[in-house]
Amino acid sequence: MNRFNVKTTPFFLYLFIALIPAILIAVFIIQQNLHIVKGNNIKEANEHLSLHKSRIDSFIHDTVTTLDAIGMVINTKREEQYEIQEVLIQMEEKDARFSGLYWVNTDGILEYSSSPPFETISIAERDYFQKAKETKTTTFSSGFKGRLTGLYIVTICTPVLDPTSDEVVGYILAGLNLYYMGQSLSELVSEQLIIVKDHKDQILFLTSVDSPVDSVMISSSLQNVDWTIEAHSLPASTSDVIYSSLPAMFATFILSHVIYLAFLSFFLRRKSIQEKRKQEKQKLQLIGQLAASTAHEIRNPLTGIKGLVTLLSEKHFDKEDQYYFSIIQDEITRINLIVSEFLVLGKPTADKHELHNLSEIVLELKPLIESEAHLHNAQLNVNITQDVIHLFCVKDQLKQIILNLCRNSFEAMQTQGTLHIDVLKQKKEALLIFKDNGVGISDVALKKVFDPFFTNKEMGTGLGLVICKRIVEYHNGTITIDSKEGQGTFVTISLPLAN
Repeated sequence: MNRFNVKTTPFFLYLFIALIPAILIAVFIIQQNLHIVKGNNIKEANEHLSLHKSRIDSFIHDTVTTLDAIGMVINTKREEQYEIQEVLIQMEEKDARFSGLYWVNTDGILEYSSSPPFETISIAERDYFQKAKETKTTTFSSGFKGRLTGLYIVTICTPVLDPTSDEVVGYILAGLNLYYMGQSLSELVSEQLIIVKDHKDQILFLTSVDSPVDSVMISSSLQNVDWTIEAHSLPASTSDVIYSSLPAMFATFILSHVIYLAFLSFFLRRKSIQEKRKQEKQKLQLIGQLAASTAHEIRNPLTGIKGLVTLLSEKHFDKEDQYYFSIIQDEITRINLIVSEFLVLGKPTADKHELHNLSEIVLELKPLIESEAHLHNAQLNVNITQDVIHLFCVKDQLKQIILNLCRNSFEAMQTQGTLHIDVLKQKKEALLIFKDNGVGISDVALKKVFDPFFTNKEMGTGLGLVICKRIVEYHNGTITIDSKEGQGTFVTISLPLAN
């Protein structure tokens, strides 16, 4: 299982933190830019629509105005057939908009034409002629191919009024060259599809044959004629969209990999801490196993040595001999103490957890701690909450922690100092806080205080804090130490309350 985690976790971190998010964000950026490009193309199509609508309206208006002017000229020369014919011919030659100009009498008969030979044709039944006759206004026919020119045209019928009686004296009929109009629009639009339809939805002309794929159509009605103009937006170029998205995609790629490296660093650092804790735990287990297997074997000969030294001290009363005997007794006591501390390093399975009040445990130890403080010429300040703090614990082990930490604080006070002990209840935890104003601990030493056999004391074993931590962890609690040189030490023990 550990092998699987070591080899695959960085890969999955890269996959889910760097690669997949970068791909998803890149797709999102491309979609957003595609949406923007489509919006710009629609905006451009709308601008072209407005431009060409204005041009066509202007074109139609100018054409109708021209026809009105031709009608006024012919009205003054109605009696001169040759002159009417000449006016129609000259106007068609000068104006490319017209594919033919005709004079039609009030009965709808074509009398004169700009494009001989001329056949007698009646348009009396045509819808646009009937409408012009009825409304006395210019009308337009649907688009068709002219019989004389063969071009796709629209016929314009403009009534000519007598200025004195306001009666219709005839009609100017003009074939409007739609090819000319379409060409003029195509010159302005190279790729945009513009379509113009008449009132019957018949296409009059367009600027392109093919309709763009995935385009948006915008339409509007012309003002001067009953026509509709449509503009189709250009399709979004995939290559242009991807090219415009590259900077944002590259930035996303870099950011996702920075985040990945941060997560990987966090993972490796966390793994390193776990490995270190595991090694420390294995080290303590090894020491505990060693202690369990050898402690009793060490104590047995020590007991015999201690008894023999006592007998010898009773026989030899010389001061120098007694001095040596006292040193031997002290060292034996010291060896016993070290062996006892070794035994605590092993998991104390024989001890039974019982329900105790942490406040009562501290109060029981208070006289002993006060006497210790008096020996070190220090002050003691104990602050215990009024709340009942019940713990499932081994009472003697908690006492050992308290006495050990108090002894460390008193030994760290070179001059008169004060030790503060606070017993608090916070949510589901009991807090046991020790604060002194002793010499403090350096930053380097603070990182090693829980390492076995590390000590700053001349006569220390380096096992006191290790044992404290072992007991606290055995009770599912935590211990933290915060200290600065010359300012003192702050120790906090957190233990879970009994449910």
